[in-house]
Amino acid sequence: MRSDDERRTIKELGFKKWFTDVLWYHYKMWILGGIAVVLAASVIIFSATQRERFDVTVVLVSSQTVPTRPYIDLKTSIGSVVGDVNGDGEISVNLMYIPLNDENAASQASAYSSQFTTTFLNSEIVLYLMDEYNMRINSSKGSEEIFNAQKAALFGAAEGELAVYLGESKLLRDIGFTDGLELYAMFKNKPYNVKTPDAMFYAHAEMIVDGLQKGEYTLYE
Repeated sequence: MRSDDERRTIKELGFKKWFTDVLWYHYKMWILGGIAVVLAASVIIFSATQRERFDVTVVLVSSQTVPTRPYIDLKTSIGSVVGDVNGDGEISVNLMYIPLNDENAASQASAYSSQFTTTFLNSEIVLYLMDEYNMRINSSKGSEEIFNAQKAALFGAAEGELAVYLGESKLLRDIGFTDGLELYAMFKNKPYNVKTPDAMFYAHAEMIVDGLQKGEYTLYE
């Protein structure tokens, strides 16, 4: 006589009855757990493959609204000098625009202030372009812990200053960064936990600032 613990086979019961009465009955939690793991892994893989891979990310901080056309032209200009850094066949620039002024920077809990602060934690972000209002705030005492005076000096900043004035750039004037929208470039210090050599860490940021100063960019017509 067959004991109750002895499993019935597919041949005896047929697949449908075997699946419900044997496999599902005894291993339901394992099956559901396995499905959950597969689904979670699929979502993660899909998100990773669908997320745009940027060649470079630059932060643009302005107390005034930056019109659409100058923003697009600046983004295109940066892409034309940096090129296809990641080798995916496309030039993709993330020009992260953060509007910070007296009104929306008053609260440290504001979304814009939080977004700006969060950029300091991203090791892929090196270059910041700021208007005078934001440059002065971020050049105050203690800011040397975040921004690099030595890199700024390479592009004409006075000793000890953290920002490079770009208001004389013909390119920036041609694309509309005038009348209070003049920009300053600031280099973030390399985080202590980043092992990339300094030359590689700052390479693209230096290329962009050099190009902005010289105006060696190609704009879309």
